[in-house]
Amino acid sequence: HIPLSIPASMSSVLDIKNASVTKLPEINTSTPSDKRDSWITGLTLLHPGTLLAADYYNNTLKEIDVTTNTVTSQLLLTSGPWDITLLPGDQAAVTLPDEKKIQFISTKGRISCLGSISVSGECRGIGLVGYNLVVSYKYPGKVEIMEYTGRVINTITTDNSGYNLFSYPCCITVGREKSGEMIYVSDWPTNTITKLSVKGKILGTYKHKNWSDIYELTCVGEGQVLVCNSGGNTVDVVSDDGKDIVTLLDLTHGIERPRALCYCPSQATLYVSSRISGKPIWVFKLSKTS
Repeated sequence: HIPLSIPASMSSVLDIKNASVTKLPEINTSTPSDKRDSWITGLTLLHPGTLLAADYYNNTLKEIDVTTNTVTSQLLLTSGPWDITLLPGDQAAVTLPDEKKIQFISTKGRISCLGSISVSGECRGIGLVGYNLVVSYKYPGKVEIMEYTGRVINTITTDNSGYNLFSYPCCITVGREKSGEMIYVSDWPTNTITKLSVKGKILGTYKHKNWSDIYELTCVGEGQVLVCNSGGNTVDVVSDDGKDIVTLLDLTHGIERPRALCYCPSQATLYVSSRISGKPIWVFKLSKTS
């Protein structure tokens, strides 16, 4: 039983599809050492005050203080990072598709490189299921569940009828739901989201007529998934196992070609990057519609 003294917001996840949206100041991710315009392809919340951003064009991982909206430190990598996921024990894992490897990062104190593992192809999206990594690849499109050592436990390539499930599965998110952990994969050319069990069983596929060039997606609790509909210039909320898809953000909120996103539940704050290099990270406060 929930004690009556606990505020409703503490006891229930925000109903994001009906939330009010307030735009906050943007975050400029460019730094003096950048060789090119910043292009943020991966975003994750290190803790409520700090974002980690993968800047693909500048081969860097950037740590951003969201209270001052500044890049506080950056880590130069051997090639462009695509996506990032946090791991237990103050660590993170970053995909480096151009080198077909996954780089492990220490997030304790100043971010620094640990070891890396080679993988079977051009790795793109990455997430954590239990104590294993889940990684997506392009050409051929597939998803692998692997140990930190790189040993592959499961490869997911086809649907229940034996047809290719993915063309280019570019992004992954893992959600913790009542029935356990779920993997969501966005497939860029087909504009579909596939929901998988941690064993790789297909639990559902979601499509929407307005989706065009879908990229990053993130689980925000209660089976709600936010997805960047880049071609449609919207961020959409998917709920009720794909039966309910509504637009949360569009051009009227100042976003353009959304690319990557992450959500801070404790601050009810959403961070969104753009497919257009040099654009800032847009910041939005979500609140219950009164």
